[in-house]
Amino acid sequence: MVQELPHSFCRSFAPDLSAPAAARRALQRLSGYVDEDLVERGRLVVTELVTNSVRHARLTPGQQIELRVSARRDLLRLEVIDAGNGFDPAATGPAPPNSDGGWGLRLVAQLTDRWEVDLSHSTRVWCEFMTRIDAQQPSHKR
Repeated sequence: MVQELPHSFCRSFAPDLSAPAAARRALQRLSGYVDEDLVERGRLVVTELVTNSVRHARLTPGQQIELRVSARRDLLRLEVIDAGNGFDPAATGPAPPNSDGGWGLRLVAQLTDRWEVDLSHSTRVWCEFMTRIDAQQPSHKR
Protein backbone atom coordinates (compact mmCIF):
# COMPACT_ATOMS: atom_id res chain seq x y z
CA MET A 1 0.00 0.00 0.00
CA VAL A 2 1.33 3.44 -0.95
CA GLN A 3 1.38 5.99 1.88
CA GLU A 4 0.40 9.63 1.31
CA LEU A 5 3.09 11.17 3.51
CA PRO A 6 6.04 13.08 2.00
CA HIS A 7 9.34 11.26 2.16
CA SER A 8 12.70 13.00 1.77
CA PHE A 9 16.36 12.19 2.33
CA CYS A 10 19.90 13.10 1.30
CA ARG A 11 22.86 10.84 0.60
CA SER A 12 26.46 11.55 -0.37
CA PHE A 13 28.75 9.37 -2.44
CA ALA A 14 32.46 9.29 -3.18
CA PRO A 15 33.07 10.16 -6.85
CA ASP A 16 34.05 6.66 -7.90
CA LEU A 17 32.65 3.86 -10.03
CA SER A 18 30.49 2.54 -7.17
CA ALA A 19 28.54 5.82 -6.84
CA PRO A 20 25.90 5.25 -9.57
CA ALA A 21 24.87 1.85 -8.18
CA ALA A 22 24.85 3.19 -4.62
CA ALA A 23 22.63 6.11 -5.67
CA ARG A 24 20.29 3.71 -7.47
CA ARG A 25 20.07 1.51 -4.35
CA ALA A 26 19.32 4.58 -2.20
CA LEU A 27 16.04 5.03 -4.05
CA GLN A 28 14.90 1.63 -2.79
CA ARG A 29 13.80 3.31 0.44
CA LEU A 30 11.01 4.99 -1.58
CA SER A 31 9.22 1.68 -2.14
CA GLY A 32 5.89 1.80 -0.40
CA TYR A 33 5.88 5.61 -0.33
CA VAL A 34 5.96 6.42 -4.05
CA ASP A 35 4.40 4.89 -7.15
CA GLU A 36 6.74 2.12 -8.38
CA ASP A 37 6.86 3.60 -11.91
CA LEU A 38 8.31 6.80 -10.44
CA VAL A 39 10.87 4.81 -8.48
CA GLU A 40 11.96 2.85 -11.56
CA ARG A 41 12.27 5.95 -13.75
CA GLY A 42 14.11 7.67 -10.90
CA ARG A 43 16.62 4.82 -10.68
CA LEU A 44 17.46 5.12 -14.37
CA VAL A 45 17.83 8.88 -14.24
CA VAL A 46 19.83 9.01 -11.02
CA THR A 47 22.21 6.43 -12.48
CA GLU A 48 22.79 8.65 -15.51
CA LEU A 49 23.22 11.85 -13.49
CA VAL A 50 25.59 10.36 -10.94
CA THR A 51 27.56 8.66 -13.72
CA ASN A 52 27.94 12.08 -15.38
CA SER A 53 29.30 13.49 -12.13
CA VAL A 54 31.77 10.63 -11.76
CA ARG A 55 32.96 10.86 -15.38
CA HIS A 56 32.93 14.59 -16.08
CA ALA A 57 33.03 16.67 -12.88
CA ARG A 58 36.75 16.04 -12.25
CA LEU A 59 36.14 15.69 -8.52
CA THR A 60 38.91 14.80 -6.10
CA PRO A 61 38.49 11.70 -3.91
CA GLY A 62 37.65 13.98 -0.96
CA GLN A 63 34.77 15.69 -2.75
CA GLN A 64 31.30 14.18 -2.68
CA ILE A 65 28.37 13.77 -5.03
CA GLU A 66 25.17 14.63 -3.21
CA LEU A 67 21.76 13.12 -3.94
CA ARG A 68 18.69 14.90 -2.58
CA VAL A 69 15.35 13.16 -2.82
CA SER A 70 11.93 14.61 -2.12
CA ALA A 71 8.92 12.42 -2.72
CA ARG A 72 5.16 12.26 -2.49
CA ARG A 73 2.88 9.61 -3.91
CA ASP A 74 2.41 11.63 -7.11
CA LEU A 75 5.75 13.45 -7.46
CA LEU A 76 9.40 12.51 -7.17
CA ARG A 77 12.09 15.21 -7.23
CA LEU A 78 15.76 14.29 -7.50
CA GLU A 79 18.77 16.58 -7.29
CA VAL A 80 22.35 15.53 -8.04
CA ILE A 81 24.93 18.07 -6.90
CA ASP A 82 28.69 18.13 -7.36
CA ALA A 83 31.47 20.72 -7.12
CA GLY A 84 32.44 20.31 -10.78
CA ASN A 85 32.72 23.11 -13.32
CA GLY A 86 29.34 22.32 -14.82
CA PHE A 87 28.33 22.06 -18.43
CA ASP A 88 26.02 23.63 -20.98
CA PRO A 89 23.17 21.18 -21.59
CA ALA A 90 22.40 22.88 -24.92
CA ALA A 91 25.98 22.24 -26.08
CA THR A 92 25.77 18.50 -25.54
CA GLY A 93 24.10 18.05 -28.94
CA PRO A 94 23.15 14.73 -30.45
CA ALA A 95 25.21 11.66 -29.70
CA PRO A 96 27.38 10.53 -32.59
CA PRO A 97 26.06 7.51 -34.51
CA ASN A 98 27.18 4.17 -33.03
CA SER A 99 28.43 6.00 -29.93
CA ASP A 100 28.68 4.37 -26.51
CA GLY A 101 28.15 7.73 -24.79
CA GLY A 102 26.29 10.99 -25.11
CA TRP A 103 22.82 9.57 -24.46
CA GLY A 104 22.45 10.37 -20.74
CA LEU A 105 20.77 13.76 -20.89
CA ARG A 106 18.55 12.59 -23.75
CA LEU A 107 17.39 9.79 -21.44
CA VAL A 108 16.85 12.27 -18.60
CA ALA A 109 14.67 14.42 -20.89
CA GLN A 110 12.62 11.42 -22.00
CA LEU A 111 12.02 9.92 -18.56
CA THR A 112 11.32 13.09 -16.56
CA ASP A 113 8.54 15.63 -16.68
CA ARG A 114 10.79 18.59 -15.89
CA TRP A 115 14.52 19.03 -15.46
CA GLU A 116 17.04 21.82 -15.24
CA VAL A 117 20.71 22.50 -14.68
CA ASP A 118 21.59 25.08 -12.02
CA LEU A 119 25.18 26.35 -12.06
CA SER A 120 24.74 29.19 -9.55
CA HIS A 121 26.93 27.70 -6.77
CA SER A 122 27.96 24.26 -7.98
CA THR A 123 26.60 21.89 -10.59
CA ARG A 124 23.07 20.88 -9.61
CA VAL A 125 20.83 18.93 -11.94
CA TRP A 126 17.28 18.57 -10.68
CA CYS A 127 14.43 16.67 -12.22
CA GLU A 128 10.83 15.85 -11.42
CA PHE A 129 8.64 12.89 -12.22
CA MET A 130 4.86 12.97 -11.91
CA THR A 131 2.47 10.07 -12.19
CA ARG A 132 0.80 10.15 -15.58
CA ILE A 133 -2.67 9.98 -14.01
CA ASP A 134 -2.05 13.03 -11.81
CA ALA A 135 -0.26 15.12 -14.44
CA GLN A 136 -3.03 17.41 -15.73
CA GLN A 137 -0.98 20.03 -17.53
CA PRO A 138 1.52 19.60 -20.34
CA SER A 139 5.03 19.07 -19.07
CA HIS A 140 7.64 21.80 -19.34
CA LYS A 141 10.67 19.85 -20.44
CA ARG A 142 13.93 21.46 -21.15
